[in-house]
Amino acid sequence: MDEFKIYLNNLEKCVGNYDLYINLVLQNKEYKNIIDIQDKIKEELNKENLYFTISNNKGLDIGGFLTSLDKMFELKKRYESIIKIHTKTNDSWRFAMLYALLGSEKIIKNNLNLIKNPKIGMIGNTVFKINFNNKTNVIKLLNDYMKKFKISQNIGCDFIPGTIFWMKGNILEKYLNRKIINELYNEFKPNYCGLINEKTEGKPHAFERLFGVFVKSVGMKVVKFDT
Repeated sequence: MDEFKIYLNNLEKCVGNYDLYINLVLQNKEYKNIIDIQDKIKEELNKENLYFTISNNKGLDIGGFLTSLDKMFELKKRYESIIKIHTKTNDSWRFAMLYALLGSEKIIKNNLNLIKNPKIGMIGNTVFKINFNNKTNVIKLLNDYMKKFKISQNIGCDFIPGTIFWMKGNILEKYLNRKIINELYNEFKPNYCGLINEKTEGKPHAFERLFGVFVKSVGMKVVKFDT
């Protein structure tokens, strides 16, 4: 929390008040313990417009993000842009990705200008190209998602590894709603650890790339942050 507070304070200095959604995972915890954690966070942040969601351990950080998006749709909230951050376990990678979005007031102001550009749909620390010629499990799953959303498999896309990004809200609204989110969430395996245990990339890793596909499908670009 101490680490995240620094970045959130930077954001508040630049944009003033904003809505904050925090998803907590119930894995091996009693519900009462989750409520205690919520109370501690409320006390620590002392913030209005704070919305909590609770999910099972499904879909890695994507499962938690979909749960927060479901809350957003339930509240009928709409946003020009959405910043997705999470507690990435690799300290150096987490720092690099968070710093790219919220590391200083200058970076945030530059990112605000980027996301207002009608040609730009998503910003992150670094951008990788999706190789649809790879015959890997993750590309197969990504193709399945693209068929589900009726997106051409010939568009060629980029994505932001690590799923810490800044994205236009209307792109997510175009493809996601509460019904679809529920379907997607239920497809994730519980307690999935991906490459750590299963030595392969599954649906959460495919969905990581799908955000970039969403951006490209509406004619926008995925770009690296502006220092």
